[in-house]
Amino acid sequence: FDKSRYKLRHKIENTFGKLKDWRRIATRYDRCPELFLSAIALAGTVLFWLLERLSSDRIRDSQMM
Repeated sequence: FDKSRYKLRHKIENTFGKLKDWRRIATRYDRCPELFLSAIALAGTVLFWLLERLSSDRIRDSQMM
């Protein structure tokens, strides 16, 4: 059991779970592979941006206390 590998795997599995919340990706709405991959890239970018924003808000809130 390697704790660091488990943490990384857990993070990756959670990311895929969040991507599947996007209906277009979960159902593979796009038939063209290029459009499907671009939808994944867009969803990943938005998720990354949201997570970064949430973490920076938490850090800012903790510093105010």
